[in-house]
Order: sequence, then C-alpha cells, then structure tokens
Amino acid sequence: MYITTFYSFKGGVGRTFALVNVATALARAGRTVLIVDFDLEAPGLQTFAELKPKKPSKGVVEFVSDYIAAGSTADVRDYVYETKGVAANGGRLWVMPAGTGDGNYRRQLSNIHWQTLYAEQNGYLMMEDLKAQWEDAFAPDYVFIDSRTGHTDVEGICTRQLPDAVVLLFFPNEQNLAGLAEVVEDIRSDRSRTDRLPKLHFVVSNVPELDDEDDVLKGSLQRFRKSLRFTSHNTIRHYPSLALVDQCIFVLNRPKSRLTKEYLKLKDTIILHNMRDREAAIDYLRQGIRPYGFRFESTKQDLERRLEEIRSYHPNDGEILFFIALLRRSEGRTDEALQLLDKAIDNGFEQGKVFLERAAGRLYTGDRSGAAEDALHALGLSNLSDTEVAKAARLLGMAEENRLDAVWECAALREIPVVQRGPIVQALMRFRRGLPSAIKILEFEIDQCSSHKGNAKSLLSLCLIGDGRFEEALQHLGVKHECLSKSNISDRFNFAMSTWAKSNAKPDELLNELGKYFERGSEDVPGDANYPQCCALVFAAIGNRDEAIKHALEAKRRIEKSGEMAFSCWRYLNALPKDFSEDCDAIIEFAKSGNPMPKFIAN
Repeated sequence: MYITTFYSFKGGVGRTFALVNVATALARAGRTVLIVDFDLEAPGLQTFAELKPKKPSKGVVEFVSDYIAAGSTADVRDYVYETKGVAANGGRLWVMPAGTGDGNYRRQLSNIHWQTLYAEQNGYLMMEDLKAQWEDAFAPDYVFIDSRTGHTDVEGICTRQLPDAVVLLFFPNEQNLAGLAEVVEDIRSDRSRTDRLPKLHFVVSNVPELDDEDDVLKGSLQRFRKSLRFTSHNTIRHYPSLALVDQCIFVLNRPKSRLTKEYLKLKDTIILHNMRDREAAIDYLRQGIRPYGFRFESTKQDLERRLEEIRSYHPNDGEILFFIALLRRSEGRTDEALQLLDKAIDNGFEQGKVFLERAAGRLYTGDRSGAAEDALHALGLSNLSDTEVAKAARLLGMAEENRLDAVWECAALREIPVVQRGPIVQALMRFRRGLPSAIKILEFEIDQCSSHKGNAKSLLSLCLIGDGRFEEALQHLGVKHECLSKSNISDRFNFAMSTWAKSNAKPDELLNELGKYFERGSEDVPGDANYPQCCALVFAAIGNRDEAIKHALEAKRRIEKSGEMAFSCWRYLNALPKDFSEDCDAIIEFAKSGNPMPKFIAN
C-alpha cells in the first residue's frame, strides 16, 4: 500500500480532478486503488458521475464521529464503497467519501475538534488504525487522499502523518509560493516520522497555454524551484473544454486528449518512486543498468537502501532478482550476481536471458562447463531473439568451442526468420568450430531468400575459406581469371586466397593484379580496418614490403580507434581488436621474412 496525498494551498488548480484521473488510470492499468476524500468542508469526489455511490455512503466524518462516540475504531469497510465500470485489467477502485453530505453530516463535522481529538483522545492512533484497516480490508496498491486547501489540522494529517508521497499542485504566483513554502518546510522538518519522510512531487497546474515572450512563467518557476528546493516538476496546462464542467474523467472518456497525456505523466512520476509497485521497481532497475544510471540516488548508500527496499517488497520475484543481478554484474560483483541468478531461476524466471547472463558470469569465474550448459539450455528455449541466440553462440564458443554444432540444431534458431539470422552468423564466424553451423545457416538462406542472396553469398565464401573448404569456396565464387573490372574486388581477393590455400603456392598473377588495383586506389574504399589489412596481405605476398607495413599499421590504427570486432583476412575469422592487431603484426613479419604463413592456410 502506497499512500499519496494531493494537496494545494489554494483552490482552482484542479487538484481533485488530477487525483481522480490518476487514480482511474492506475485502476485501468490493473492496480487496486482506494481514494479518500479528506476535503471535508468541500468534498468533491462524489460529484463525478462514475464515482457516485448507489445510495449515500458514510465516510471519513462518520468514521471519526463514531470513534469519538465509542472510544474505538469501527470497521472501515462500512465507510467505503467500490465503483463499477471504472477499473479494468484486474484493477479495482474503492472510494471512502467525506461522508453522506446530509444535514447530520454537517452537524457531525462541526463537532469534530481535531486538536482535542489528537491531544486527549488518541487521534494519532485512530488514524494509524485507519491506515492499517485500509491495508487489511482492501490491500490496495495505492491510496490517494484528497486534502483540504490551506493550513488546517486536517492538512497536517494528510501531508505528514499518513502519506508516503505528497503531490503539491500550484499556480505559479506569489500567494501560492508563500503558502506552499510553509507546508513544504513542515513536511521536510517533521520529526514525528520514524520512517522516511514523504516524497514530494511538484505540479504546476492550470498554466495558460500562451507564449512566454517576457519570461514571466520562466521567472516564476525559477523562484518556486529556488524557494521550495526542487529540480523537476510536472505540468498540467489549462484546458479550455466544457467537459470539465461535466466532471468528465478524461483518462476514461477522452484517452487521446492532451490533458490525459499530462495526467498519465503524473501517474508515471508517482509510481516511479514506489518500490512496492512491481513495474516501478523493474523500471527503476532497468534505468540503473543503462549508461546514464540512476536519476534519483545521490549516494551509494541511497542506492543500497533503495535496492534493499526493493528486495524486501519482492523477495521471491525472479525477474526483479534478475535485474538486480545485472546491476551487480555491472558493478563487478560477479559472485553475488550469480547467487541472485540462481535464486531467480529457482523462483521460476527461466527466460533465455537469465541463463545467458549466468553463462557470462560463470565464464568470467572460470566455470567453462557451467557456462556451456547454460548457453545450451538457452538455445533450447523458445522466443529467443536473434541477438540472444548470437550471444548464446558467442558464450558457447568461448566456453566449449567444440559444441558449437548445437547452434544449427537448436530450437531457438528455427523460430527466427531467415533474413534476421545475420548476427548469429557473425557470432559463429568468430570461432573455427562455429563455421560449419554458419555455413549451414547461410546455405539455407541462399536457398530460401532470393532478395538477400548477395550478402549471404559473400559471407559463405568467407566461411568456406575459414573452414578449410577451399575447393568449395572456389566453386562457390565462380570467378574466372579475367580483368578485375568484371568481378567484385572482394570476390577476386577471396578467389586468390582460396587458390593460394588450395595449392599451398602463391598465385602470383592473381596477387599482382590485386596489388595493381590496390595501388591505384578507389573512391569507393571501405572505412573499416579489414580493407587496409587485405591490402597489407597482398602487398606482403607480392614482396612490396613498404606498402605492406604502411597498410598493416593503418589497419591497426583503425581497429584501435573503433574498438570493435572486425573480420581478419589473416585467420578468416571475426577477431577481437587485440587479436586483429596481432594479425596485423604477423602480416608485417610476413612482409619482412616470408614467415609465418597466414593462419587460414597454416590451419
């Protein structure tokens, strides 16, 4: 249960209207919500057609009056009713009104002396009991309290004793600033709270939709931010519509309106700080894993307190444990992350991503067998994305490369459209033992998809050469010994390499033609590291030592700058930057001494 009070120092800012719309939005999103009308002098909740009870219902005033008369609290269920037709998706919406609104209500209200109630009749404990009864009787996800304006005894109950959060709505003028400053200071300095003080949400409301040419609004908001010490706020602009006269609940009846969008943003702001809300907790954790990190934790201690809060509310939620594990991995706390992943799986969270994350953690700690088993388990699951299958292939290759044949056989691959398997092929092309599976994937793609044959054929030639199937590569390329202008330079290069590897003798004529082409240069030169590396290997093979070294150094510069994996013609595999750079060093040595031979030939 998360209690949020909506408060405004002055009226006319749409406080009740905002509360009703946000509560309705939550109830329609599957949350259970109780709204309580504490604006006892001018109650407004029951004026909304969708919130009216079938018959007059007792509420806050009668509950307090009955307590004063009996000396004990009554059953709160007698003072609350449930609305019909508002909630959706499993949500529910209850209302605890101010009261019946009849003549007896006015008499009872006038007989409640709040100072006496708190000083002599244990009013504080009565309110604590009311709060406990809300949770026991209804177990609501959210309780929204509509507080009276101004400085009153009820205002203190609503803004300090009861809530976890307070939404402060204001029109940005000096009267509201002066009034809110005192309220905000009272909330922040309240020493009666033994738990965390309420979270404050500032909402500038009923703002005219006019050009602020003279920076009037901008200057006013700057004064509010400085005086009330806040950095962010929501805005609800003035909305000229007669639907407001009819008490229309916009999120229910006008879901696409601009006003509805502003209420939904306010809803998101409120739930973002409620770690009891499962979706809010997951959103919070996802935010922390992103590069820019958490937005509302200023210290490490604040973060740890928030994480402990999340775990206390969701101790056995597998998905939440998974996201906390991701966060711990990002902090370098791998052992703790692995324990959390184990617990996430034990609690039924068995999606592919949790096994892939555990595989990565196990690989990091040296448990290659465990990493391979997790990667294989993930590949056996359904609904994996192309990037997840690629990650599984990469992890499996790093753990136990000889088991990469499983990728072609896995259930996950069958569910991915043929044209979306590129990332998987690229992952497999990092490992010699991955090439047979990559070849099968590419052959299937060429057979099934006429529109994507070009790229698949190019990759297939690389994989065949890398796998040592040089005769097949030559047949696949089908390039005849003729002028370069009649064939793709990549195919000519690969044809020359296949010929070299098949015969174990340099094809001088082909290599010399390639050397002349590279010497002439081209306007259409790729900017990646592979191109100068290919140039370097050709120049080294034909004895042009200086050009070979120059291009190898350029390839090293490019790979260091990119920091990304690239295809290496020295080994005919995708290579990490470190390995690619070492291959360039090997080409330089080959240019100087004629040894060693390229890896794809030596293997």
